Amino acid sequence: SYSKYFRLGKFEFNSTVEGFYNHITNKIELITSSPTAAQYGNIGLFESVGGEFHQTVGYKEFRLQSTFNYTGVYNSLISGEDAFLWSPQLTLQSNYSLSKLGTNFSLFLNYFGAVNRIFTDVESAETSIQKQDAYTMMDLTVNQPFFNKKLRVTLGVRNLFSVVNVNSQLQQTGAHTTSSNFISIRPGRTVFMSLKYEISK
Repeated sequence: SYSKYFRLGKFEFNSTVEGFYNHITNKIELITSSPTAAQYGNIGLFESVGGEFHQTVGYKEFRLQSTFNYTGVYNSLISGEDAFLWSPQLTLQSNYSLSKLGTNFSLFLNYFGAVNRIFTDVESAETSIQKQDAYTMMDLTVNQPFFNKKLRVTLGVRNLFSVVNVNSQLQQTGAHTTSSNFISIRPGRTVFMSLKYEISK
């Protein structure tokens, strides 16, 4: 990995570049078996390779963190498949604070690129490649302290875009394999509130 920090006026920058390679035998992993279910399976040979780029930008009370990675995955479950299957992912996390009021705003965005996953039909035990479409998740949180920071009130929304099902299709389908056109990944949009009171320090 390589990291570099520098300032430009009131802006702060921190950049990191990383690369990785994994070679695992007999890896236990969750394998999709239906649009709403998965089961653990053994992967005789699993390999992953890729790179990541991290960038942090700070300006006064604002901070933005971003990470982009591009990962290739190979496993021995699919006969005849000897190539890596590649997928991108981008995460953004921003924070802004109002120092006088103590209010903090946080936004988290996670973009998952189209990815190929392993699908196993429960009845026939046949294994296929399932291509899953790209999707984006976003969370928003506001935190406000009261009574000399003894009481903290947090309001937020998880899965702001209400992404529940993602389109998918089988790239290779056996004679008895059922092809589904979606996979469930998350609950819908959720609104939450939390109260934390500190009795003593």
